[in-house]
Amino acid sequence: MRKKNILLVLAAFVCPLILEAQDERKITLGEAIALARTQSVDAAVALNELKKQAADWSFYDSSYVNELLEYLPRQKKGLERDFALIDSPESTTKQIQSEISRFRNKPITKAIDPLLNIIKNESQEEELRIAAAETLGWYNLYHDKTSIIKELETFQTSKKKVMNEIVKTINRLKGKNR
Repeated sequence: MRKKNILLVLAAFVCPLILEAQDERKITLGEAIALARTQSVDAAVALNELKKQAADWSFYDSSYVNELLEYLPRQKKGLERDFALIDSPESTTKQIQSEISRFRNKPITKAIDPLLNIIKNESQEEELRIAAAETLGWYNLYHDKTSIIKELETFQTSKKKVMNEIVKTINRLKGKNR
């Protein structure tokens, strides 16, 4: 229940920013929550907007806002650590695969480019490329999933298993797997 309330607060503060970024198109609260869940707004931008909005509000209980103010910087540091591990030549395949799979449960916008880079890198192990493609299939709530689809549709490789996973991912993103 507490996480849901935090997401509602985040959506309420970030919603004007999301609307502006979406060319003023109307979105529902559910869509705003989905966008917040997929980290469609950079943590620093969300933090600044939260501080700006919270300054003008009076709260009976500001614990949710305070929690968010603590969470967003921690999240940024954690992401930096995750991406450093993915990019490190010293990381093992298992470590990279573990980091990649985290983004299935928590699809983060900033992970899209590193995942696409793994897929496109012919020197990467096939299992990592498949895991990266599969993970992108979980970005079905991402507001700009058409850019992921376009990027994947233009990609070609001779590795059949990788191409099969890319086709599955495209179908998931297009909603054709139901």
